[in-house]
Amino acid sequence: MGKQVGIYIRQLREERGLSQGDVAKLLSLKTAQSISNIERGVSPLPRAKIKKLADILSVPKSDIVKVVLSEVQDRYSRAAGVQSRSIVLSSKVPAEEYTLLKTLAD
Repeated sequence: MGKQVGIYIRQLREERGLSQGDVAKLLSLKTAQSISNIERGVSPLPRAKIKKLADILSVPKSDIVKVVLSEVQDRYSRAAGVQSRSIVLSSKVPAEEYTLLKTLAD
């Protein structure tokens, strides 16, 4: 996960008047820097925290998942040099990302 996800999270957080520290505390993360890193695309959003984050930001989990999937799709499309409208999971997708995408889709 990266910048698109981070921008989306920051926008929602700011619209709701929450600080990075507020969100970090509610997600049981150690510091506000953890949220800063996620918002800047430096660190991935922990998969286990997506549902809780959606609750904190008052959005459906599916909204966050759509942004994550869009970002992954864009990354693979750029790598392939094409513009894609859907993700086709294959054995060429790294195992960690395949597991993440499969989990998010469920």
